[in-house]
Amino acid sequence: MGRPGWHQNASIYCLFQPNNTAMRILFCLLLLSGLQSAFCQPPNIIKVRNWSQGQEQAIIGEFVSFLSIPNIAADSVNIRRNADFIQQMMLKRKIGNVQLLTGKDKRYPPAVYGEILVPGARQTIGFYAHYDGQPVNPAQWAKGLVPFSPGGLGPPWRYF
Repeated sequence: MGRPGWHQNASIYCLFQPNNTAMRILFCLLLLSGLQSAFCQPPNIIKVRNWSQGQEQAIIGEFVSFLSIPNIAADSVNIRRNADFIQQMMLKRKIGNVQLLTGKDKRYPPAVYGEILVPGARQTIGFYAHYDGQPVNPAQWAKGLVPFSPGGLGPPWRYF
């Protein structure tokens, strides 16, 4: 066991001796410099955050417009409006080869397809988003909320 504060590693013992202020300060500075990288964000993250904060109103506005289109699967007219809206969002973002893919049976909603080709890429990533829904029962909604009339409740990013 030995003396109080003694550890297997002699440098740790030396560091924690009561009269070794310089070593304690050095230890704290080294610890803080190591923690700095854990709390600092890379410049790309900061760039993305600044861009998104500058575009917040446009992003929320587009999202609310999309949520305002009824998306009941049996309502083929509004389902097509949803598909067209998604297609336009993809084109606006310069996604390539954007298409509405339809089957022989018009009862099924079209798939919206697009590609982002990256030169030299060795893998393919696919994303799927389901945009047709089921009928809603307005009586089961919270007071003041109406289907397909998005309204914010709570933080500004939360819409119902």
